[in-house]
Amino acid sequence: MAEPFVNYYKILGVEQDATPEQIREAIRRQRKLWGARETSFDKAQQREAEDQMAFIRAAENTLLDPAKRADHDQKIANHVEPEPEPQESGSGGQGGRDWVALAAEYLRQNRLEAAVGAAREATERDGRNPDAWALRGRASLRLNMADNAIFEFGEAVRLRPESDEYHADLGGAYETKHDYATAIQCYETAQKLAPGVRRYPLSISLVYLEDGKHNQAIGILEPLHAQDAGDEFCNLLLASALHDYTLSSWTRVNGNGIRLITTREQVTLTKQNMTRALALTFDGDELRGSLNSLLGDALRAERRTFSLPGVRFSRDMGGGGGCLMVFAYVAVIGVLFVLLGLHPVFGVVAILAVGFGWYTLAVKPRWKRNAADARRLQASSSSGGQIRG
Repeated sequence: MAEPFVNYYKILGVEQDATPEQIREAIRRQRKLWGARETSFDKAQQREAEDQMAFIRAAENTLLDPAKRADHDQKIANHVEPEPEPQESGSGGQGGRDWVALAAEYLRQNRLEAAVGAAREATERDGRNPDAWALRGRASLRLNMADNAIFEFGEAVRLRPESDEYHADLGGAYETKHDYATAIQCYETAQKLAPGVRRYPLSISLVYLEDGKHNQAIGILEPLHAQDAGDEFCNLLLASALHDYTLSSWTRVNGNGIRLITTREQVTLTKQNMTRALALTFDGDELRGSLNSLLGDALRAERRTFSLPGVRFSRDMGGGGGCLMVFAYVAVIGVLFVLLGLHPVFGVVAILAVGFGWYTLAVKPRWKRNAADARRLQASSSSGGQIRG
């Protein structure tokens, strides 16, 4: 039997005309989601997560290569979904088909519409079967029908409230809807029912990351890392949390996403967190590159640089500013020479004092210049993009 056709856009939950950046973001999101589920104690869900991670890798290899993506788009245009197998009367255990097993098999094959149909048949024949409702919810969720999945997982929880897996699945559906508070409640319930399962604290930390609560995520992930330093998925989340927490600590200049290192404390925090994150073992070249970039920004920010005092002022003033700066320099030098001629001792002291002040203004760590840039950009609010120091 031929392997079923896999639509990689459906795997990632994006439209067929998605941009490469949208595809990369979907890949990051799906990897985090299914990476947590790979730690499930339920063998069926663990296998499903492993299959999904393989599909995600294949989707990345295909959709981010223009030639392979064009070929895949052509295959989608030519693909005809196979007809569902003929239904038999009766129910599983009574000479009929085992619709729950069939739905699970369709789900494994990534035939999501067929999985939904088989699971629906199972729930219509036996509405008190929580496994059938859970399978139906898992298929709906992968088809990005989060509202359906919430209802279906809710039925599974109602019928088997002691199942940690069903509570976690319900949390995943709420997470997809960005209802983070309810998602965390579901994951916390699952964690209480099965305290030894790492998937649930990992899932909670992932929700905190998505919700921008990076420090809370770090508080969960650090103990998990201490328990198992070789858990690459935990390390990936911890590195992501350290990255995002550090970047969020930089000074926001305006509403266009511009952030700068403007304090010594930000330099120190960035160096500490990036060094910590880069020491972790995880598979993620893009994240590792961004961590190195932030570390480089911090090293540059503490480096002293030279800038002739008055240059920025003259630029802000336009053409006349340059003349004013030259006049100021000539005037100061003239005064110093007059003092030196009239009172040599006072003249020398004045030259030393002015020289020290000039050096202090001319040679500064980059983060101090960033602070000046931040004030200037905050006032103008005219630049776009993200500037990092």
